[in-house]
Amino acid sequence: MINAQERLVVIPDRPVDRDLDSRTLRGVRFVTRAIAQDGGVVIPSGLRTDIFESSPEVLARHAMAGGETTAPNIGRAIAIRTNDRYGEIDVQFADTELGRDYAYLYGVNEDGENGDGIPYARGWSFGWNDIAVERWGLAKAKRELAEDYDVDLLPDGVVKKRSVWVVTRGLLKEISATPRRADLKALTRAWEKGHVREAANMVHTIQLEEAMDTIAELKRENEMDQTRIAALERDVAALHGKASPPAVPGDGGELVRELRALRDQVRNRKDG
Repeated sequence: MINAQERLVVIPDRPVDRDLDSRTLRGVRFVTRAIAQDGGVVIPSGLRTDIFESSPEVLARHAMAGGETTAPNIGRAIAIRTNDRYGEIDVQFADTELGRDYAYLYGVNEDGENGDGIPYARGWSFGWNDIAVERWGLAKAKRELAEDYDVDLLPDGVVKKRSVWVVTRGLLKEISATPRRADLKALTRAWEKGHVREAANMVHTIQLEEAMDTIAELKRENEMDQTRIAALERDVAALHGKASPPAVPGDGGELVRELRALRDQVRNRKDG
């Protein structure tokens, strides 16, 4: 059985067209044929989009922040296009507080971040259900993906296994804006400069995700101080269990720093 993910994150590296009056971004790439850091590929032309198009909501945070159980709506995809190399949407952000916040953070404003046209956040994720999945060796992946195959960007797991999972056909379920890999300092400036409440929530989500990922990494190490990690895990659970995301940047950074220090100690012991 091939265990593919059912959600991937894409950080577009190309500018998109924006319309301030209608709060619209055009040409947002939400899927590419490149090998993702999660260890696989979704072939864009193999995605069925008809079910998504019947209710083309664009969501926020995919229920990661605070105690949310459902992801809030921030807009809609007014068009969707796929080909062999990528899939893209035109996004119209909703005329709500949250929709306007995301529009601002994703570049629908006069200046962009620092006045240079670069948005505060760029991440998008999409979820799907598998229809057909294959496993390709790296030689086949290089041959099939051609210019989208970059040996320098292969994830460690792919290099070790010498293969990738490939979703050749899938059913697109949803598309979300995600703060993953956004710049914490830029988001803090967005809150300070534009009083964008959602910027603080994104900071909270990023810190929470890093803390949870670091906890998982540390728990895999046999030489861990189990008492200390258990206490930190309780702190992470408390942070995750907040009734709602904070309105201003919180103190999750201190927890993340402590987890990083502990992770570094473990790595140094292993290397020593």
